[in-house]
Amino acid sequence: MINIAICDDQDYDRKNLKQILEKISLRNNIRFNIEEFKSGKELLNIYKRDIPKFDVIFLDIILGDSNGIDVAKCILDLYSSIKFIILSSSKDFILDGYDISAINYIIKPSSIERIEKELLRAIDIQENNKKFYEINKNGNTVLLKLNNIYYFEVDHRKVNVYEKENVIDYYDRLDNVEKNLADKGFKRCHRSYVINISKIKELRSNEVKLLNEQIVPVGRKYKENLKETFFNYLQTV
Repeated sequence: MINIAICDDQDYDRKNLKQILEKISLRNNIRFNIEEFKSGKELLNIYKRDIPKFDVIFLDIILGDSNGIDVAKCILDLYSSIKFIILSSSKDFILDGYDISAINYIIKPSSIERIEKELLRAIDIQENNKKFYEINKNGNTVLLKLNNIYYFEVDHRKVNVYEKENVIDYYDRLDNVEKNLADKGFKRCHRSYVINISKIKELRSNEVKLLNEQIVPVGRKYKENLKETFFNYLQTV
């Protein structure tokens, strides 16, 4: 299931794009969950209130109440993994698309083939991103396979990444880890720990036992949220 948002203040353009996406879904045998937003404020409220839910956002630039680029920047400040495809009737803001690393800038109206090409590219990028986590260690970019990670632990100014038989440390804040991995199966369980939900073997009253037999503490303020997330995960496996 690919979650897609359409943010456009023009009713006709929103409905037309949704119909195009439904055709693309059938042509490629990919299930889409599509939600429509008629203003930037309406879309932003979702991200301020809930866990991120969209893989791809089709975004108009001129939204009436706000500028689409500014909306995208606000969302990226909260969750950096979102992919944007700009759809606009104006060419005036093409260069601004680079500021949000947009997949592409498409002038309306556009063909189903063009929209399909850019959407499939965005989906491919997202699927690859879901498999890895990028860190910066000693000035070098390191890609960590998410499925190999059991948990993150903060240690003063460093974060330790625990894999099954390896520990990697780098400079970062645990808040950044929590934010960047919120939609990738990781959850804060303690002020000092973020864990991989899929690696939980047993959830106890004040700790979790992981599949590698490691014990990680659970803070009181995180307990109920972690429990709910874990039970929801169990229903999907």
